[in-house]
Amino acid sequence: MDHPRLIQHVKWLLANGCDMVSLFGTSGEGPSFPLFERLEATGRVIRSGVPASRLIPAVMTTGIQDARDLLT
Repeated sequence: MDHPRLIQHVKWLLANGCDMVSLFGTSGEGPSFPLFERLEATGRVIRSGVPASRLIPAVMTTGIQDARDLLT
């Protein structure tokens, strides 16, 4: 995953009218990324200065433990 490009895109979206960003989509593409990649990308975006409150967590998984991990 290209984390620098993702961070740049998220910051651009927020600076240009979006109130919040769903990092892993709303139409089902989120589960195509392994859990560790979603957690890593979300952490990097937050560490870059994007407030977690501006992100919409996409909790799309079939496993209860994965869902718990995505929300903590």
